[in-house]
Amino acid sequence: MTTVLAVWAWLKRNIEFVTDEQQTFELLGREGELELLISPAVMVRARRKRGDCDCFTMTGCALLAALGVQPLIKTYKCDS
Repeated sequence: MTTVLAVWAWLKRNIEFVTDEQQTFELLGREGELELLISPAVMVRARRKRGDCDCFTMTGCALLAALGVQPLIKTYKCDS
């Protein structure tokens, strides 16, 4: 459990949450039409680590797997 908590803390401390819409506009000048997936290998090497939920999930799973922890993803539907 300590490893999982350490990975969670690293994600929260090192990756800034931004929406795909914000990033695709800043990077490509395009609005609301693209899903941006940043691979964990790119994310951990980036100077400015930014992404949304799927980026956090992929990077967290990759870090856990590299540390010998089998990741499990559960998806919940939420109503705002």
